[in-house]
Amino acid sequence: MANKDQYTQVLGEIRTALDEISSLDLDSDLIRSGPLGLELSFENSRHILQAMLNLVRLARGLSLELVPFGLLANVQARLSECRGIINEMKSFSSAKAANAAATRNQIQQRIEGTFDSLYQATLPILLSNALVGTTQEDLKGQAKETIRDLETIRTDAKQKLDDALNEAQATLAKQKDAAAETGATRHASLFSDESKSHAEQATKWLRALYGILSLTFVAALGLLFIQFPQIDTIVENVTGKSVTIDHVQFTISKIMLIVVCFYALSIASRNYKAHRHNSVVNKHRQNALQTFETFVKAASDVQTKNAVLLEAARTIYGSQSTGYLTKGGESDSPSRIIEIFKAADKSNA
Repeated sequence: MANKDQYTQVLGEIRTALDEISSLDLDSDLIRSGPLGLELSFENSRHILQAMLNLVRLARGLSLELVPFGLLANVQARLSECRGIINEMKSFSSAKAANAAATRNQIQQRIEGTFDSLYQATLPILLSNALVGTTQEDLKGQAKETIRDLETIRTDAKQKLDDALNEAQATLAKQKDAAAETGATRHASLFSDESKSHAEQATKWLRALYGILSLTFVAALGLLFIQFPQIDTIVENVTGKSVTIDHVQFTISKIMLIVVCFYALSIASRNYKAHRHNSVVNKHRQNALQTFETFVKAASDVQTKNAVLLEAARTIYGSQSTGYLTKGGESDSPSRIIEIFKAADKSNA
């Protein structure tokens, strides 16, 4: 008859063996396809090894205090066999064995026998725990525990859904802000390109203006010193009437040349002012779009944001005075812009 110390010792050894075997990984610790390769691994015993692990993990949660000592000793012996065969599998190497395939086959045959012995030894304990655990109170306890587990799972799932929803909303808000900034930046780049194009055209017309101005000055200076050719000879050889007609024709030619030069000068000046005006206006629109988001974010209420929006629209679409053109745009354009935004707001409402 076993005493209490022997009973406690066997229980401890069984618990230790169950914990050790339960912690093993099927592929890395038992099958070992990686280090051994597919041909020398224990792949053919996968189903038996999986069943052995499932049985051990099931037995690990059983109550063993009411099991007789003889049955416990039998289980302890079978677990020792399992640990021995597992150690052989873990230490098996093709380099150590003379005939690796034959050694592997012998181990696989012993695995099946070891599992059968362990199953027969633990079967009475499994049945006993199953019968003891079917009382009404145990069933109620299990049901309550299951309900608590389900409630915990429901709470965790709800928390995860709320977190995911908040994260999605935050991400959507960031994407909207990024899209708005990107749209404003993209439109600002359109005005920037237009401003640069008009600036380049204005530079070209300014150079043409300088050239025409220089040509006009040189032509005026040259015509000032050019005299009627051979005027004395003409007076001596022809009548006074002929001399007068030649003077008039020569004078008209001078005037026509000067008029053409001044006309070209006015055309160049007008085109330069027009391109320069458009360049400044588009640059102003670009600056308004680039600073628009900053003022909107700084606004604390809807009215301020609407005021900023109307002012930005007036700046972008309204006529601007730059000093290059004497005539401005239509004076009522800001009012029409405000009416457009009011109509759009009513339609959205």
